Amino acid sequence: MKTMPAAKFKAQCLKIMNDVRTTREPMVITKKGRPVAKLVPAETRPRDIFGCLNCGT
Repeated sequence: MKTMPAAKFKAQCLKIMNDVRTTREPMVITKKGRPVAKLVPAETRPRDIFGCLNCGT
């Protein structure tokens, strides 16, 4: 898992979010070398409607 200082994340936030989405690799955001947050790719919902009671919510 990759790590990145908060200042660098702040400067490149949108690019990093796109990278996490495409590579599906989480990113740990650190402050003074300590982890403070974890950016993970969002789960995608299945497109198959069968077997799904509340797919629209």
